[in-house]
Amino acid sequence: MATKPSRTQDEDGSSTDAIDLLEQDHEDVKDLFDQYDELVENEGSDADKQAIAQQICTMLTAHATVEEELFYPAARDALKGDEMFPKVRDSGLDLQVLGVAMASRKDELLAEAAASSSV
Repeated sequence: MATKPSRTQDEDGSSTDAIDLLEQDHEDVKDLFDQYDELVENEGSDADKQAIAQQICTMLTAHATVEEELFYPAARDALKGDEMFPKVRDSGLDLQVLGVAMASRKDELLAEAAASSSV
């Protein structure tokens, strides 16, 4: 089961901003958990459940790495305080540029994970 690449552009052609990318990751992982729950309820195969679980782990690892390597350092530089997402959005930080960098790095991490799991 392959992971889908990150979107670097929205449907209207504009760049995906960093917060939108992180929020979409949250939705994607939630959807995978829903798929896993459905497999459990419908007595899906262990192989299918394992594939979904592996995809969840891979996506969460890529998501956390992108946050730690790119988003949080940029956010810390842009603001001080607790309300990170709203303040980052209002900070003037170029979220489109950061979003493209994050999506690219996430794709690299997912490709590395896919390559190592197929060995």
